[in-house]
Amino acid sequence: MTTPVRLVIATAVLGVLVSLSACSGDDPEGSTSTQGPTQTPTTSQSPTPSVAVPEGVVLTDPGSALAFGDTATVAYAPEEGISTVLAITVEGSRPAKRRDIEHGFVLDTDYKKNANYFYVDVMVENLGTGKLGRRDVPVWGVSQDDHLLPPVLFDSAFPKCPSKRLPKNFGQGKTFQTCLVFPSPDGGDLVGVRYQQAETDQPIDWS
Repeated sequence: MTTPVRLVIATAVLGVLVSLSACSGDDPEGSTSTQGPTQTPTTSQSPTPSVAVPEGVVLTDPGSALAFGDTATVAYAPEEGISTVLAITVEGSRPAKRRDIEHGFVLDTDYKKNANYFYVDVMVENLGTGKLGRRDVPVWGVSQDDHLLPPVLFDSAFPKCPSKRLPKNFGQGKTFQTCLVFPSPDGGDLVGVRYQQAETDQPIDWS
């Protein structure tokens, strides 16, 4: 492992967005640049638009409370003209070992030093006809204060939890497995994971 590199944090509307530069490694498909201002992901203000649901597919009721290991089937429309149906399975979460974070990154502020980090394993399947190449997996962590915690975005490989964006050609019938890293500030906990595309939508929570 090379010399630890800087960890950059930006404030999000409903939580905390973290961008990490991990130890060097070639991972062009999963990489996210941290050069320049970091884009802050937010949930949409407007209701999720209608999405064509394939025959035989039943959407999970908004407001559902699921357990880790359960699958939520959701209508997903990240932008105008792009929509599909996703089956999202949050398989479980586990705390990151402190030494892995400290050895991999420069924790140069009290915020970074005092955050707890969690790994979350997620499986995504595209059940609809829309293609979603190289988009972020649309789930958030949930803190004990019910704040949304966006996952870490890496610009290089982090072997302990190789967070990646959806593949380039993520079309109907494709599945994708990844591990996401969520920081919880001030030594906080991660009590769940949430899918909520629009602020006016009822969330679907795993815990």
